[in-house]
Amino acid sequence: MTSKIILLRCLIILITLGTFAEAQSQPIHVFSAEPILGGARAMALGDAYVSDPYDVNSFYWNPATLTFLKSYSINTNSIFDWHNLVEKSTIAVPYKIDGSNSVALGAAASYLGYFRYYNLNFGYARTLLSNLSAGVFIDLHRGYSRTGGLWGGSGTCGFLYAPSPGVSYALVYRGIGRNVRYFFYDTYETLDYVISNRSILIGTTFLFPSMNRRPYLCIDLTAEKIIGVNHFTSKAGIEFWIASFVALRCGIVSGPTVTRGNVATGRAGLGVLIGRIRLDYGIVPSVAEEQFHQISLSYVL
Repeated sequence: MTSKIILLRCLIILITLGTFAEAQSQPIHVFSAEPILGGARAMALGDAYVSDPYDVNSFYWNPATLTFLKSYSINTNSIFDWHNLVEKSTIAVPYKIDGSNSVALGAAASYLGYFRYYNLNFGYARTLLSNLSAGVFIDLHRGYSRTGGLWGGSGTCGFLYAPSPGVSYALVYRGIGRNVRYFFYDTYETLDYVISNRSILIGTTFLFPSMNRRPYLCIDLTAEKIIGVNHFTSKAGIEFWIASFVALRCGIVSGPTVTRGNVATGRAGLGVLIGRIRLDYGIVPSVAEEQFHQISLSYVL
C-alpha cells in the first residue's frame, strides 16, 4: 500500500512539473509601436545619428537634418527583429521645396503574429540661419489585432547647427505623444496605449577630410537623457571608406537596460555604393538588447 501511495505521489509531481513547464513555454509578447528609427547605416553606427544628415533616413532621428542632406534619394528599409519576431518595412523620400524649406514623407508596415501596425511619417525642416535649421517629425500609426484597432501618434522636434564644413551639432526632443501597445499571452491578447519615452539628445558629427565631397572617415557621437531615468545613454559610431564604393561601420551603445543594468553593446555593418544605388547593412548581435538586422536600399536622385 505504501509503494502505491509513493508511486501516486510521484505521478502527481510529474504531472504538476509537466504542466508548469508547458505554462512556462507559452509565449508572452509585449510590443510597443514606437516610431520607427530607420536606416541600416544609423543602426550600425550605434544609433548616434541625430547630427548626421547623410540621407533621408536621418529625418527619423532629427527632422532638422532635411535642409542639410548630402544627397536626395528614395530609401527603403527592411528590418527583422528576431528577439521579438517582428518584421518591419519602410519607404521614405525627401523633397526640397526651396532654399529654406524641405519636407520628407514616409510609410511603414510591421507584423508580429496577429498584430500588425502601419505608420505614416511626415518631416519638415526650415533654415533659420545659413548654418542653423529646425524641424518637426510626426509619426501617425494604427495598430490592429484580432480584437480591434487603435490609433496612436508621437512627435519629435530638433535643431541642427553646422558652423563649418565637416562639423555639425544637434539638439533633439523626442517622445511627444503616445503609442499603441500590444499584449499577447497564450490565447489572450489586447491593445492599449503607452506614453512614449521622452528624451533629450545632443550629438555631434565629424567628417575627415572636411572639404572632400565624399569624406573617408565619419565619427558620430550622441548622448541621450531619458526623462525620469537617472542615467545617460551614450552612443558612438565610426565609418571608414576602405574604397570609393565600400564602407565599414561599427558602433557602441552604453546605458541602462531593464534586466541587465548598465551594459555596453556593439553594432556592425557595411555599405556598398554602385552608381546611383546604395546598399547598407547593419546588425545588432548582442543578447543584451533586442537582436535584429536591417537592410537599406537607396536610389540617389
